Amino acid sequence: MTALVLTQSAPLEGEILGPLKGQRQAIAIDDIIIDEKETQIRDRMDFGHVRVLVGVIETYDEGHPEQAGDGVARGFESEAVEVDEISGREGRIAYYLVSGFHRVEAARRAGKSHVLADVFPDRGQPFREWRAGQANATHGKALKPKERKRQLHRYYRANLHKVPGPRGGLRHGDLKSPLEIRKENGGLSYRTFWKWTRDYSSLLAKDLREQFGQEQEEEDNPLPMTPEGIKQVVANRKMLAAFQLGAVLSRVLTDQQMLDNAEAVLEEMLQDIRSRQPSPFD
Repeated sequence: MTALVLTQSAPLEGEILGPLKGQRQAIAIDDIIIDEKETQIRDRMDFGHVRVLVGVIETYDEGHPEQAGDGVARGFESEAVEVDEISGREGRIAYYLVSGFHRVEAARRAGKSHVLADVFPDRGQPFREWRAGQANATHGKALKPKERKRQLHRYYRANLHKVPGPRGGLRHGDLKSPLEIRKENGGLSYRTFWKWTRDYSSLLAKDLREQFGQEQEEEDNPLPMTPEGIKQVVANRKMLAAFQLGAVLSRVLTDQQMLDNAEAVLEEMLQDIRSRQPSPFD
């Protein structure tokens, strides 16, 4: 793919708050800009999941031979990749991948030249990175704490912690309250919110405290949990109890054969757990 010089500009005042409208179409993989380091919020790509997706594409082709030769990766149309349309010099168009890193990689490995994508207008890199994080947060495994922290910082960079300004935009709008920001970021606990905010910008933390001073006296309790959050807490407690039991067993089991048997049982349990979990990637 020939290098593309982009002519990106910051979103116009008011533009970022408009509803996102995407148009689904088949686009060439060679025209997709893939920037995992900046956009993908996960730590690594799950190549096991990529192989599964390759199988999905190949299975679809076997069942639909009349479409198999057109070069388009199919089999997961309900989960089309998401891209932003970006204009380059001389009117050339490229597509910046927002969500669907694994699907694009699977399409490439399956020998496909195109993927089905929902194409959106470009609204700038900060907003794109935040949307990419949101896409990962809404399916698969929950974000890890360090990924949630990264997503909060993306939220700040996209100016989503501000209310609309006089012309409807965010850049010059007033700050939202800490409580509202916490709610919009998965119900962050009071202490975690302030720590991660200070890590992002001590000046922003200072401004929030000065404008919403009373909220800093709030009790250090998390916001009301969703049913999914409650299930997660219960699961974490059960997991901790299992680890504690394992620690006790490690002190009791002294015979080598007993240790080998215990290790085999634990490995079988771990494999069973992995087979029941959704992929942490899209």
